[in-house]
Amino acid sequence: MKTSFDINNQEDNELKNSFPNLSKISKENPFKVPEDYFESLPAIIQEKCVKPAGIRNRIYARVLKPHYIMMVSLALVLTGLMVYKPIMQNFSNRSL
Repeated sequence: MKTSFDINNQEDNELKNSFPNLSKISKENPFKVPEDYFESLPAIIQEKCVKPAGIRNRIYARVLKPHYIMMVSLALVLTGLMVYKPIMQNFSNRSL
């Protein structure tokens, strides 16, 4: 009966024979994680997710400002109509 160790050795030998250049590559992990990286990561993420101080200005610019523009536009149109109507009535009452 073959053990898992024998099977692994047999697979390793097959890989070495099939791909000789692959066996020359080091099996060590070339990447290193800084010490206490995963312990400090949540604090780093939360620090970057804090709302900036200028959030109120952005809300004003995105939400309230269009409403003010519409109100001012409507007020200008109504004012223009109120001024234009009496002028036209006076003009039509004149005799040529």
